[in-house]
Amino acid sequence: FSGSGEFRYQYVPEKLVLPPEVKMKNGHGLCLDSQGNIYFTFEPERVDEHTRSLVRFAPDGTGATLLGADNALAHGVPHGLNIHFEKGGTAVLYHANNDATVHKTTLDGQVVWTQKWSPQMGNYKPTDAVATPTGDRVVIADGYGSSMIHVLKSADGVYAGKSWGGLGA
Repeated sequence: FSGSGEFRYQYVPEKLVLPPEVKMKNGHGLCLDSQGNIYFTFEPERVDEHTRSLVRFAPDGTGATLLGADNALAHGVPHGLNIHFEKGGTAVLYHANNDATVHKTTLDGQVVWTQKWSPQMGNYKPTDAVATPTGDRVVIADGYGSSMIHVLKSADGVYAGKSWGGLGA
């Protein structure tokens, strides 16, 4: 066990076991859907045509399933992962990737849209992406590059004209 008081945790090696074909370099994003399924994204050791970097576990931490139709989510450094429940109850995932990329996907890992920042935006490495409470915007945080926050339209990933932050004292 680790932790103290209400915050005690136990390592259970039989839970959250990745499929044998997964070769993980670093693990990053983690979230739950309304049924308690666990979603996890990670940086693979290498990317080939069969690489998938999004996995879903059953609520009890078993039954790992790799998601996505191709390796689009595996390139770069998959990092932050957040779930958003849209109007009508449909859930989507927002993936921040240190390779200047943000993806919006279905819960099965099907890409809805991808926003790749151009090099003119400077050293931009998204580390987290979260939808606003209204769900019409996605706020992208950069924790390793320019220290900027950018806002995208959640419907299509187009820049919403708002940015702030930056390097400073």
